[in-house]
Parts: sequence; C-alpha cells; structure tokens
Amino acid sequence: MGGVKIEGVVSWHEGQPIQKALYLGLNRNYPHVKIRGYQGFSVPMDYLCAKPTESEIRNNLAPDELHIATKQGAKAAYDKLIDIDIIPAPAFRYGHLFSLRWSEERNGIVFFLPITVSGSVAVIKGLASLLRTMTDHHEFQIFLKYHPVLPKNKLRKYFPDVDDYKAFETLLPASELLQQATAVVSTVSSVCVESAALGLSTIVISSNVGRPSNPIPDNLRHGCTLEISSPDQLNRDLLVEVLSLEKKLDLEDTYNRVTPDGTSKLFVF
Repeated sequence: MGGVKIEGVVSWHEGQPIQKALYLGLNRNYPHVKIRGYQGFSVPMDYLCAKPTESEIRNNLAPDELHIATKQGAKAAYDKLIDIDIIPAPAFRYGHLFSLRWSEERNGIVFFLPITVSGSVAVIKGLASLLRTMTDHHEFQIFLKYHPVLPKNKLRKYFPDVDDYKAFETLLPASELLQQATAVVSTVSSVCVESAALGLSTIVISSNVGRPSNPIPDNLRHGCTLEISSPDQLNRDLLVEVLSLEKKLDLEDTYNRVTPDGTSKLFVF
C-alpha cells in the first residue's frame, strides 16, 4: 500500500467490523490521511455500533470526522462524542423526498416488506389481518412491495402463502408508492422514517425476534405514527383511527438537503 498516494478517505460508516478494520489499516499505513465516515441512513436508537466508543477512538478504529445525513442522528452523536468532529452531511439517499408531490385524492395503503424473512412474514400477516376486517377490499388501494434483496421467489421458501396476496403486488418504485400513499405499514425499516417525515400515517409492526426497535426517532413519533406488537392487531378500525390523526410534515427537521456546500465538505480535502 505504500506506493499508493491517498489524500483523503470517505467511508460509509455503520461501525461494522470491516469498517473498523479499514480505519485501523489506514491509520497504520497512512497516519496523516484524514478519514471521513459518512452516516447516510436513519440510525435506529439501539444500533449501538454506529456510534464510535471512546475505546475505538483511542485505538484508531474510528474515523476522524463523522458526516451525518440525519439531524436526529447528528444530535445523538453530539450528545455522546467529544473526540470526533460531527459535521452535517447531505442526505443523498433521501434527497428525492423533497421533490415528491401528492394528490389529495390518494388512498393507498402500502405494505413495505423489509429485508428480513421474519419481518416480511409479519407484514404479510398484518395485511391478511386487515383484509379479514374489511368488507370492501376496494375501500383503499392496497400495495404489497417486496424488498429487492428478498424477492417473492426467495420468501416463498419460508412462507408458501405469499401467492395468496398476488393481487396486491406492485413493481412500482418506493418513491412513487409514497406519493400514492396515505398510510405505510412495515417493520424495522428506514421507509418508516421516510413515511413519518413525509407526514404519512405510519404503522410499525414490532419484531418478535432480533431487534425489536421502532426505527422512527423520537422527534418523529407524533400523532400519526403507531407501533403495534402483533400483525393480528392490524384491522380496519385501527387503520381508520390512525388515518384520522393529525399529520405533520417533518422533512426539514429530519434530513439535510443535498447542497454543493455540504457535498464539498464531505468529498473535498
């Protein structure tokens, strides 16, 4: 590596072991090179590895600067980290949300399946529970969106009943679905944060395995967001109640806009 000239490094930052190894290798071989960690996603409150510890900082297992795309994430980092510069960064992943437009007549209920099998099964069971309590399945326009990493053919191995809901499947991109949605149902998924920030009614089905965390940060848990502990709790009356609650658009308080200045602070050394 000694023959490679490096002026600066920008690394996606989650605090995973492979990233810590990268930081350690760079610090050992290029001690004078500045390392910037980019945290471009909404960090669940219990995702502890995303925040470098004092020990990691002391042992060169952390970046020199942490560029954070979400305002709640930056606040949490400011409260805990004192030896790393915390810098607001453009929310590249969420920049498109600022240009979304909605029709007042929209009535879409979008069931977003997450990357995990258990979470996807829970969401489909939530859809089944809702359908059992609806006398008119055309009252709402229902969409079932598979995660690109866990498509239908893979999920079928663990949950053969997926074909029972074929009528609701959609290939529309998430950004278009959000424009047609009045409510979103999912589990531990960043789409719940996007939905809440857009002021959509958002129902989170808690996971009964692994991390049970609600992905929506505290500042977005306003009236139209609801967490339920079981898919069987989802019914028409509950949905109508959530839809009737006050909604609040919080994009500006959630994500940093993509600007030339913010982009330069991240990529120009």
